Amino acid sequence: DVTTNTIVWEKDMQYAYPIASLTKMMVALLAIEEIKATNFDWQDEIKATRTYRKSKRSRKTYTLNETYSLEGLLKLAMIPSNNEACGMIAKHMGGTVEVFVKRMNDKASQLGMSQTFYSNPSGLPASYGSLDNSSSPHDLLILATELIKYPEILSITNIAFAEVENGHGSNVYRNHNHLV
Repeated sequence: DVTTNTIVWEKDMQYAYPIASLTKMMVALLAIEEIKATNFDWQDEIKATRTYRKSKRSRKTYTLNETYSLEGLLKLAMIPSNNEACGMIAKHMGGTVEVFVKRMNDKASQLGMSQTFYSNPSGLPASYGSLDNSSSPHDLLILATELIKYPEILSITNIAFAEVENGHGSNVYRNHNHLV
């Protein structure tokens, strides 16, 4: 209970489990802190180049250049849990994904999240021989408590769908959480 700062039920609070898309919580925290520090802006333009096949059987492809705002990418990461958006945020804010992941681990350490490890910004399984993203319920509680300090994050995570512009038009993405 965050209002009284008490644990109402717990089980294996210090044991680290694979966290998959809960990883995106740290991406959101770093993004909002950087925006608040004016190092980045909600309207920063981030370019993406995508190559598509014309059809499943065709070998012909076409390339599409898209432009997203940082706000749009954060909505994509938090609402439909888009993994590619996390990678784009990481490259934009860290220069490389590896640098951003180091910042994720540094922030976890700074917050006292001693049972947390990040290997990527999306939560996808790590490559063979590498450790997956993991965290304990205790550490995720610390992270969630930090995140709810930012009304901007809550305003994104509380919506059922978002319309995101990509430079050619917009698409509507729905929240997978049916309770929203």
